[in-house]
Amino acid sequence: MLLNQQYQQAVQELHEKEKYNTAIVKDHIDLKHMFEIEERAKQEENEAVRQQNLAMRSAIRKLCNETNATVNNAKAEYEMNAEEFTQKFREQSKGHEVSMSVIRDQYNKLSALHTKRM
Repeated sequence: MLLNQQYQQAVQELHEKEKYNTAIVKDHIDLKHMFEIEERAKQEENEAVRQQNLAMRSAIRKLCNETNATVNNAKAEYEMNAEEFTQKFREQSKGHEVSMSVIRDQYNKLSALHTKRM
């Protein structure tokens, strides 16, 4: 009888340990499942952030290229305008020199006529 009680008690302890171990395994599986779900959500979030970063990087590169093109166009236009201004200034200066030369010649002729009359 004593042996039977010990056997019954051992079986009962074994069943309790099995219930405990089953509960631990169930908790472990539940936590692992939750971790996998959270991990997948983090991966999806990271992928979304990566896509946003790529889009921003693309937008920044586009803006840089547009800015560089605008700067280059403005520089070329400035140089062209400066060259036109220089050319016009030279033409006007040459025109003034021609006019001054004509005026000097006329003055010298008038001066010579005036000197002859006196």
